Amino acid sequence: MEGTEDSDHSSYDNMKYNFEEDELLRKMLQKVIHLSDITIEIIGNWIWISGNTYQYRKELKEMGFKFAGQKKCWYWHSETFRKKSRKKLSMNDIRNYYGSTEVETEGRQRLQA
Repeated sequence: MEGTEDSDHSSYDNMKYNFEEDELLRKMLQKVIHLSDITIEIIGNWIWISGNTYQYRKELKEMGFKFAGQKKCWYWHSETFRKKSRKKLSMNDIRNYYGSTEVETEGRQRLQA
C-alpha cells in the first residue's frame, strides 16, 4: 500500500498548477506581444507564432524560439517539457488536443483604435 500512496502523491503533484511555468510563459509573451503582422497562440504551455515572421526571425531565435518548418510557425516552450511520442501532429491536431487561445498583440490593438 505504501507504493500506492507515493504514486497517488506523484500524480497529484503532476496535476497541480505550476506558477513558475506560468511566469515564464508570461515573460516570453511580453517579449513578443509588440511584434506586428503576426499571430500569437497559446496552445497548452507552448507559444506558437505564425504570420509575417520572416522579418523577426533573428529576434525570435535569440529569444529561444524554434522554427517548425512543416508547420511554418515559430514555437517556444519551457525546458521542463519533454516530448514522449514520435507522432507528428498538425497544428489543428495540437489545437484540438490542448486547446488554443489567440493573443491580441499590441500591433492589432493600434489598428483597431
